[in-house]
Amino acid sequence: MIYEVRRVGTKGQVVIPKSFRDALGIKAGEDVNMTIEDDKVIIERQAHDITQRLEDIAKHSDGDVQSSDEAYQAMRRERWTKST
Repeated sequence: MIYEVRRVGTKGQVVIPKSFRDALGIKAGEDVNMTIEDDKVIIERQAHDITQRLEDIAKHSDGDVQSSDEAYQAMRRERWTKST
């Protein structure tokens, strides 16, 4: 386990420690997923694979959890509806 204490800056910013970035493979300029569970902020490396991204979205949604295929089909239906 890696543990560090960080201070929140005046703009609400917290630096992700280098040891954490290295352990997760997070590089400068990359996006991360942030969620709140109970009283914890969870930071996860952003998936680069579209299937994994859709599963991440479904996992953290407020509604029913969908499979990546269901989420993809719903996204296609929504785009089709908007385009017509």
